Amino acid sequence: MLKLFCFEDQQPICVVCYTSKKHENHKCSPIDEAAGNLKGDLKTQIGRLQETLEKLRKALERCGKQAELSKEHTSKDENQIKKEFEKLHQFLRDEEEKQIRSLRKEKERQNGKLKARMKELSKQISDLSERMAAIWQDMEAENITFLQNYGDTLKRLKRLSVANTNPEQEEYQHHHIQTMIFTTWARMQNLVEQCK
Repeated sequence: MLKLFCFEDQQPICVVCYTSKKHENHKCSPIDEAAGNLKGDLKTQIGRLQETLEKLRKALERCGKQAELSKEHTSKDENQIKKEFEKLHQFLRDEEEKQIRSLRKEKERQNGKLKARMKELSKQISDLSERMAAIWQDMEAENITFLQNYGDTLKRLKRLSVANTNPEQEEYQHHHIQTMIFTTWARMQNLVEQCK
C-alpha cells in the first residue's frame, strides 16, 4: 500500500520502497501529511496567482480605458488638425483672391493708360491726316492760287509737327510671383505662431 510520499521523485511510495536504495536519503512524509502540506503550498501559490490575475484584469481594464481615452483624444486632435488646416486653407484662399484682385487692378490701370495713349495717338493721326489732305488740296489748286496761298500752306505745314511719335511703352510687368509667395508665407508663419 502507498503510505508515503517521496518529495524528491514527487510520487507516492510504499514502506518497502522507502527502505530501498532507490529512495535512500530521500525526504518522505505520510500521504495525508504530504497531501495537506502540498495542497497548502498550492493554495498559497494559487493565492499569489489570483492576486496576479486581479492585477492583470485591472491592467486590462486600465488599458481599455486608455484605449477609449486615446480614441477620444485622437478624435479631438483630428478635429483640431482639420480646424487649423481649414484656417490655413481659408487664409490661402483669401490671399489668392486678394493677389488676383491686386493683379487685375494693376492691369486695369496699365490698360487704362494704354487706351488713353491709343486714343491720343488716334486723334493725332486723324488731325495729321486732315491737315495733310488740306495741304495736298492746296498743291492741286491752280498755280496762281497755290502761290498766293503758299505762305499759309507753309505755316500749316510747320504746325503739323507731332510732339511725340514714339508711343509711351510701359513694359508688361509680370506680377512678382516669388515675392508674393514669400510675403504670403511670412504672413502664414505669423498665423501659425498665433496658434501655439
